[in-house]
Amino acid sequence: MLRWVVFVCTMTAAAEAYCYLLFDILHKLLADPMRYFFVPITAIVLVIFAVLYPVLQHRRSVLLRILILYAGFVAANAAYGVYLWSTVAHGTALLIVLALVAAHLYGLPLLAAIVALDLMLSRLVFPRLNRRPLQ
Repeated sequence: MLRWVVFVCTMTAAAEAYCYLLFDILHKLLADPMRYFFVPITAIVLVIFAVLYPVLQHRRSVLLRILILYAGFVAANAAYGVYLWSTVAHGTALLIVLALVAAHLYGLPLLAAIVALDLMLSRLVFPRLNRRPLQ
């Protein structure tokens, strides 16, 4: 349980730190960044990493771990698009596409940082992986 909490909190903190760095760009784009960006992204990322922990716990292959983290990245951004669609006045389903495109434009450095952090923390939060080297 403690490893799960460490994994979820560390990954969420990394994602929120990156979002904070993007605040200068987003401040010009968003009228209310807390309502439309920081709070929903935090909640979505917490849920995604909580779900990904048990999946990643049994994976030794680095490539498979990267693919799972990328799938989580896409799922989080699609969920954020759905959130925007439901909260923005006169929003359409194109907000989901916009969220995915914007995430790939601005969020790939974040994904690379999350993958690097996962690979560094894997020995700590996934102790069963210590028996064999990562492939």
